Amino acid sequence: MFLLSARKSITPLAVPGLVIIAILSYCLMGPDVWTDRHPALLMTQQVVAVHRGTPMTISRDRKRAAFSEVTSDGKIRVTLDERAGKAYDSIEYGSFSPDSHHFAYIAKEGSKKLVVLDETEGKKYDGVSYIVFSPDSAHIAYEAVENGIAFGVLDKAEQRRFVDTRDGFVFSPDSKRLGYEIVDDNRRQIVVVDGVRQKPYEKIEPDMLGLWTRLVFSPDSKHFAFVAERNGKQFVVLDDGTEQPQYGHVGGPLLFSPDSKRIAYVASYDRKWLVVMDGHVVKEHLEDELPGNLAFSPDGSSIAYIVRHNSKYSVVMGSVVGAEYDDIWGAPVFSPDGRHLAYLAKRDGLWRLVVDGSETEPFDAEPSPLWITPLWTEQSTIEFDNPHIVRCLLQKEGLYRVGPFEKQIVLFTVEIR
Repeated sequence: MFLLSARKSITPLAVPGLVIIAILSYCLMGPDVWTDRHPALLMTQQVVAVHRGTPMTISRDRKRAAFSEVTSDGKIRVTLDERAGKAYDSIEYGSFSPDSHHFAYIAKEGSKKLVVLDETEGKKYDGVSYIVFSPDSAHIAYEAVENGIAFGVLDKAEQRRFVDTRDGFVFSPDSKRLGYEIVDDNRRQIVVVDGVRQKPYEKIEPDMLGLWTRLVFSPDSKHFAFVAERNGKQFVVLDDGTEQPQYGHVGGPLLFSPDSKRIAYVASYDRKWLVVMDGHVVKEHLEDELPGNLAFSPDGSSIAYIVRHNSKYSVVMGSVVGAEYDDIWGAPVFSPDGRHLAYLAKRDGLWRLVVDGSETEPFDAEPSPLWITPLWTEQSTIEFDNPHIVRCLLQKEGLYRVGPFEKQIVLFTVEIR
């Protein structure tokens, strides 16, 4: 079992959605929490970072930025807080801790890989992957490979009795629980939580698009769920061992409601796409209507999710259907009071923020698929500061007086009136 010390250290990074589908919301109970009100939107912008390399991430407090750039000899280095670091053969995966005090990434030097934490190199291994940080910034965990054997590393301590770990580690929101997957001698796949092995299954895999882990903790950290496969059928398994109905596929990520009492996900069966809540189908879609990226309202009474139909994307809340767009970025985001829904949408090549059916003026910037940062809601570059202020982080070309390759990371602030 992993023992979590009280040492201060580091956090998980939220991977933005790369295949975006469109947002639909289905009101599960009670009146709509959002309607097509078309509020007035007042927008301002602020440059938070300027760079000439590839953006990696921005810290949660918006005061620190990390970029990767190619050196004159073809190597890659990280520039952190405008300080250039050591050059490596390649660099993967970078993240700030939730408290913004730490930064870590994976570097390759020759045939070896290592984790670089706060500019300090860790032990070199044959392979390193799936680096993840605890939400309280106190722990870092990743998978290492040495002599063909995979094992976990937690706060630099090697956990070698866990062989063939796969798909990385998952911390609970309170940072007190740790889950991961292993493969036993019979090649069966097993979820391990708090050092306790769950029932083995034929397969426990990433979701259909390979973007999210299958193991998810509830917001109160008391429950967890994962997706397993048996005889070609997939199903959700709850922490008490309950297996929900079987489907052809179960999409991700699995989503617990804010009160941790419900779980929702997307599944496919009999040439239909299904939105499932607590094992019950709450909405069906035809084969050419692909849903994804679910989001609960704060009170858990509504779900927002994405649907693509005929290469167009639109947002629906309850009975209200939003305008069609060429693309929608990331997941929908509810305001803290649940009265507003915001998302980034693209039309005629230009992105804009949509709030309750109202659009901002088109941005002279766009979201970047390279950002992997805990600054924003998972799968999104949008965050509400309060019920009436929403912010989004975008990238645009910089001032050519500095150079044609300069880019700016810009924070757009929108006031809902």
